[in-house]
Amino acid sequence: ILKPWWDVFTDYLSIIMLMIAVFGGTLQVTQDKMICLPCKWVVNMSCETKPISNITLLYPPEPKGIQNDLDRHQYNFVDAVCYENKLHWFAKYFPYLVLLHTLIFLACSNFWFKFPRTSSKLEHFVSILLKCFDSPWTTRALSETVVEESDPKPVGKTNGSMDKKTSSVSEDVEASVPMLQRTKSRIEQGIVDRSETGVLDKKEGEQAKALFEKVKKFRIHVEEGDIVYRLYIRQTIIKVIKFILIISYTAYYVRYIRFSVVCPVNIEKLTGYSMFYCAHPLATLFKSLA
Repeated sequence: ILKPWWDVFTDYLSIIMLMIAVFGGTLQVTQDKMICLPCKWVVNMSCETKPISNITLLYPPEPKGIQNDLDRHQYNFVDAVCYENKLHWFAKYFPYLVLLHTLIFLACSNFWFKFPRTSSKLEHFVSILLKCFDSPWTTRALSETVVEESDPKPVGKTNGSMDKKTSSVSEDVEASVPMLQRTKSRIEQGIVDRSETGVLDKKEGEQAKALFEKVKKFRIHVEEGDIVYRLYIRQTIIKVIKFILIISYTAYYVRYIRFSVVCPVNIEKLTGYSMFYCAHPLATLFKSLA
């Protein structure tokens, strides 16, 4: 009832972002964050292939596998150190950033439903709106009832003034309750006879008058404070700024999500190597999601 298309769009966007955050976070927890191998030959802070001597060319040795002389615990230690110190923060915290932005979007979209000064007004508005939609009364019948009960004079003597008052009250009703303009009468739907198009009976008249007064008072009360309007404008502005910020910094930092990471760390006394070449298995997926 209360959401325009841009709020519906942000709701669907929040759902998609939440799915990305949960999926990426689950993969990051369950899979290896970083896989590193030591560089045996380092030139200018980069891994290079060991040069082949002339003797090796004359007498080529038998092919052998590369032996790094590291056990599993040392590999785990290197993976953790390189992940913590050398992986870019955007690639490291990407799922958590998406989750944070999702929570902010959801908070902005639902704040005016939870804020005490606006939630009561919105609940009151929805209850009145539902009563208006459920009511079978036409705008004309409602306005005539209000005029007759406010000025109970003989109809024959007051035809001119009656028409004027009916017209003015009808306009007031339509302005206060615009949904009544779109509600078909029971006569138009064939439910009752056309002879009943006059004023409502006493019980229905009291109910119609009470509903009309309730709508009128609510309209005056809301327009005097306009807290709902101001709060909605503010939260919409925050969402627009947040959306632009996300697009901007994601486009800038997505280039720092790399599969291959060179990791120079000062742990030679623990592993015998100071340079490692690492792979970030989730980099390709995170880059696609970003």
